[in-house]
Amino acid sequence: MRIFLLGLVLSCTTLFSSHAPLPYVITTPATENVYICASSGAYAYHSDKDCRGLGRCTHTIKKITESEAINTYKRKKCKICY
Repeated sequence: MRIFLLGLVLSCTTLFSSHAPLPYVITTPATENVYICASSGAYAYHSDKDCRGLGRCTHTIKKITESEAINTYKRKKCKICY
C-alpha cells in the first residue's frame, strides 16, 4: 500500500510540474481601431467610443490602433467594454 501511494504522489508531482507557463497572446487583431482619452492619468483603451469609461474623459478622445495603444501609450483593455 505504501509503495502504491508513493508512486501516486510522485506521478502527480511530475504531471503538474512539467508544464511550462503559457505565453501572453493578444487574441484581437493588432490593427483594430480603439479609443483612448488623451490624458496622462488615463490607463485603458476602449473598443467603443460611447464606453462608460470614456464618459469621464475631459481631454480629447483619440482613435488609434490597438497595437499603438499597447506599445506607445502603455494602455490596457478597459474592464467595462472588453
